[in-house]
Formats: sequence, structure tokens, C-alpha cells
Amino acid sequence: MNIFLIPYTWVRHFQFAIWSALCGLLAWWVYLLMYTQGLAYWSASWDAFVTNALLVMAVISANVLGEGSLRRWSLALRVSKSLLALSVGIGMCFVFNWAWHLVAALMLEDIGSVHHVVALKYRWGNFVGAGLAISA
Repeated sequence: MNIFLIPYTWVRHFQFAIWSALCGLLAWWVYLLMYTQGLAYWSASWDAFVTNALLVMAVISANVLGEGSLRRWSLALRVSKSLLALSVGIGMCFVFNWAWHLVAALMLEDIGSVHHVVALKYRWGNFVGAGLAISA
């Protein structure tokens, strides 16, 4: 497939969004499988980071490899750009996760810094950070 042969319409962008969402969904299923089968070897305080990092890795890989496929990059270029994007995405995910823990500890009540609380009120910052890491 050649990107220059595909008509420039909204369907072209919609197809790539579906591809990214599918890869994110598959990563989420793998995470749930690991978690329910007792293969989660990380502590509960790292749960939000591992969840978001896995989603960031799946979507970034889908985007970079899909773009490389459309533009017909060589395999070495695809792998090198994927590794660079993954390292930047995981680093940003870690920084945003750390920043959210700092904000939760300073701005919210004491329960906001406890990692056992699963209320979305205390977890939305982690998901926002993952979205920002993906978009970078």
C-alpha cells in the first residue's frame, strides 16, 4: 500500500484510528490476562504505571509501524523509529505518572495518594498522562 495512492479523505484518518484502537484493545486484553492469571509480578503501587505504559507501547508501536508501512520505510528505519518513540513514550509516561502522584499527594486529601484506591477520581491524571505520552 502506498500512502500517496490513497485518496486524502476522512476515511484515511479514520482507518488509522481504528488500527490504533485495535492495538490498544489487544494490549488491554493481554494485560487483563496477565493480571487475572497471576502473572502480575509488579507491586500494587506500580499498577497504574504498568497499565498506562503497556497501552502507550501498543498505540505508539501501531502508529509508527503503520506509518512506516504506508510510507514504505526500510525495516531498519521502522525498528529504529519504533524504539526511539517507545523510549520517549515510556519516559514521558513515567514522568507524568510521577507528577500525578506528586499532585495527588499535595492537592487531594490523604486518600488520593494511596495506591489501593481504585476510584477514577484519583486515577484520571494517570490516564491523561498516558494520552499525552502517546500524542508526543
